[in-house]
Amino acid sequence: MALARKQTPKGERARRQILDAVEELFVTKGFFGTSVREAAAKAGVPSASLLHHFPTKEALYRALLDRIAEDLDSFLTPTLSPPPTDQRIGLRNFCVAYLDWTEQKPHYSSILLREMLDNSGRMQAAKHLPMAKIVDLVRSFLREGARLGIFRPIDPFVFICHMAGSASYFTAARPTITRLSGVKDLATITKAHRQTLLSILERAVLVDPGDPGG
Repeated sequence: MALARKQTPKGERARRQILDAVEELFVTKGFFGTSVREAAAKAGVPSASLLHHFPTKEALYRALLDRIAEDLDSFLTPTLSPPPTDQRIGLRNFCVAYLDWTEQKPHYSSILLREMLDNSGRMQAAKHLPMAKIVDLVRSFLREGARLGIFRPIDPFVFICHMAGSASYFTAARPTITRLSGVKDLATITKAHRQTLLSILERAVLVDPGDPGG
């Protein structure tokens, strides 16, 4: 097995700049529609330079997924770690943090949605799952809430799928949704989506749904 190449500060900067540049390509074209040549051109570097930092397109894409997972983790983990003393407030804060993330980082939501749709075969064979830490955190939180009798004994992963699926789809399809809804103000329909999704999630999870947000 080849040893991992130790990155110098200059190398780390180059990697960050390449990832910054190729995000848009993976949003618009996905993994299969993006070539190494296109990625290098978008980053403004020769293909050989890109491959020096990311030996394959898979390595480049995996690094981008790791970046997204780390960014999402920075939003979500503070809401559940350490475990909140009030499970109801913790649930609300977690869901709000996720919705904040999807609204502030819509390109990341689009990449994750494409990953779910386009790369199921590759996902099945993957040995490294960037989102595993977040899934485990949510699983522990929901199971503890169920043990305390505050949450229903729902499947944690199904909960994540409902929350992430709705938020990601809404983010990716906002132009179409705005047109079909007849609501021209994007902020208005985004607020409506947020309030509705929070209500649905809380009613699905809480044994006695109320208004955790006061």
